[in-house]
Amino acid sequence: DITNTTTTIANTPGFYKLVGTVSGRLVTSGSRAEIEITDGTTTKILVYNNILSPDGTTAYQSFAIPYDLIIKLEAGDTLQGRSSATNVAVTGIARQIADISGNLVNP
Repeated sequence: DITNTTTTIANTPGFYKLVGTVSGRLVTSGSRAEIEITDGTTTKILVYNNILSPDGTTAYQSFAIPYDLIIKLEAGDTLQGRSSATNVAVTGIARQIADISGNLVNP
């Protein structure tokens, strides 16, 4: 559960299964939540939600956007969750399913 911070989810090379939601409650314009992969230079956004309102002040009651991904982390990659406010969250699980060579990882 990631709120109002950036958290490393995984940084070991391999394949990962990610399941969860990006959600918010009483969200104001400019609040955002995302899941991304970075190598320290380039960031690739996998899941992204940025709340925008026409007047910049409208509060939205709630939202929940599900995600279900399989991703590959190379050496030097970091999988991160990011939330810009306490009322916006990235929630879910991450499980390594295979190493970088594709060998399955038992639960």
